[in-house]
This record gives sequence, structure tokens and C-alpha cells, in this order.
Amino acid sequence: MLLTKTQKKILEIVREYGGMKAEMLKKLCPDAYSFEVALHQLEVNRKLIKTGEYYCDDTALICDRNTETAFEVMLAVCGHPPEIYCRGQPPFSLTFFKEREQKLCRYDICVVTGGREQVVNAMLGGMAGKYGTAIFVLEQKEQAERMIVPPDCRFAVNENAKYIFYGGC
Repeated sequence: MLLTKTQKKILEIVREYGGMKAEMLKKLCPDAYSFEVALHQLEVNRKLIKTGEYYCDDTALICDRNTETAFEVMLAVCGHPPEIYCRGQPPFSLTFFKEREQKLCRYDICVVTGGREQVVNAMLGGMAGKYGTAIFVLEQKEQAERMIVPPDCRFAVNENAKYIFYGGC
């Protein structure tokens, strides 16, 4: 089966990160022309399997919630999918690159669930200088007080289905 550029991108994303919802896949495909048709063809030809509201490859693994959240934050920062993004080194879920002031900058996204602030602090301890601008996604703004973070970082909190950013660049 010959695949379109959109279909190749969908399969690449699903194989790398796990099954995702159709709306997220559409946002991550830069050329989403006839997206629904491309997705349907992949499903009919058994390249993708629909599991509930998620589209998976033959492994049927679904993207974990932290990675899904990291993609949402990346899209909130960029507005569109950047050309370069990849799985992050723990504790970061996702790393992406974006041009800022005519310079390519690295961003690392870390989702901090309630009660895991100390674990993230410990993991960051030995990583000084090994990451770009860190974006910590918090469940509540008060979690920021329990975090020991570098000066060039941002906090993001989901309020009313929209990410609000605090601090840093």
C-alpha cells in the first residue's frame, strides 16, 4: 500500500508515542489535508486499530497521559507542531525545538503530578545544564513552591481547558 505524507506521519507518531486520539493526531500532522480520509484508509487497511477513541498500531499500546499532556503544552507554546520534537529524557516527557529571537531553542516538558515534586527535584539534581528551557506542567499552581528549579523555566497550569504559563522566558 502506498502511503500519503499524512499517513506516514500518523504511523510515525503512533509507533513512537503510542495510540492517540484523532484530534491530537490531526494537530500533529502539519499537512492535515483530507486527514479523515487518510485516517480511515489506515484503519480499513489494518495499519491502525481503533481502540475506543484512540488509534493504535498493531501493538495496541496507548500513549500515556503525561505524554499526551506534554503534546498539548507543546502545541500551546508553538501554536503548531514544530519540525523537531522527540521523547524526552526522564523526568521530561517531551523535548522540542522552537526558534526564539532568531535562535533555535530547546524546550523540555515535565509533567509533575501531585506528590511527585520531590522525585522530580531529585531527578533534576544531576542534570544541571543537560536540558534547555524547562516547562513544568503542574496540576495546581501551589506545587511550584515545592519545586527546586533552574531560573530559566516556566510553569504551566491547565485552567478551564487552557494552559496558563508562569515565570521564566
